[in-house]
Amino acid sequence: MNSAKRTRKPDPASTCRELCAAASEGEIHSPLVLHSPSRGEEEPWFAEQILVAVRTWARQQEDLDLLEVDGVDPDFDPASIEAFLGSASLFGSERMMIFSRATAALKRHKSLAAAIASGCQGGESPPRVVLEASGKGANKVLEPLFLVKGVRAEAFRSLYGDPPPWKPGNFDASEAALFAAFEAKNMGLDLAPGAPAALIRYVGGRPGKIIGSLEHLRLLGCTKVGEAEVLEIAGGGAEGTALDFAEAVFAGDGAKAFERLGHMRRLGVRTWDGRRLPPREAAHAALSLLARERSKTSIVTAALSGGAKAAD
Repeated sequence: MNSAKRTRKPDPASTCRELCAAASEGEIHSPLVLHSPSRGEEEPWFAEQILVAVRTWARQQEDLDLLEVDGVDPDFDPASIEAFLGSASLFGSERMMIFSRATAALKRHKSLAAAIASGCQGGESPPRVVLEASGKGANKVLEPLFLVKGVRAEAFRSLYGDPPPWKPGNFDASEAALFAAFEAKNMGLDLAPGAPAALIRYVGGRPGKIIGSLEHLRLLGCTKVGEAEVLEIAGGGAEGTALDFAEAVFAGDGAKAFERLGHMRRLGVRTWDGRRLPPREAAHAALSLLARERSKTSIVTAALSGGAKAAD
């Protein structure tokens, strides 16, 4: 065992908050590359929030020479980037380039990533560069930028919905539940113990859906939210119907399971925001949630087999 304790990498939400807070103060690392994780499911929501924070600050600076580029714009022209990187500011002001959704453009224009990497380092006052590229093949085309001295490259995976190994069975301790509790507090909502886990149980771990669900609770006038309130409000939605099906399966209640499945097949279900899921999508939601609940059950069973107490 190493004598030096290994530092655990912050979760995606913590990294996102750190970069957003820094951006709001103009403390924007350059080059900053937001990209896909090498393993696990990607969560683009975090990079989107960072880009919003960077743009908001940059657009308020009167003396900043700013170039904003969208890689999927039909009028995208790499020449505008190369010209910006290769020229000095007309009035000697600071320069910044924000290049979003860059993957397809970097794939089409093979030398562009290398040109950006060179521009980040060239001259007496190179521009600040914030670049976001996600999706399949993004990391390959970003290789020249990863080699730039001083680059900060951040990949954003999805939040874990299961508890960490050191807190088995405590679903309030999952990354997704902790994110829900943190964001709820910022909205003036107080989630009681058990409520964050219940919320994630229904809506999943996608941050956009978590935020939407919390806003729904706030609009309903909720302030103190317990597990019972989450179950009451969510129970009639898509996630609630799917969860009823999953629980009936695990309880061996075949009649209720078939009744819930038949309900979804005939009518579909509605999400918290009122969107109606068609029968096929509703059934898919039920099967996905069934798999997720089975995973949670396996974790708890393994913990109990290892000597953990049910109260833990």
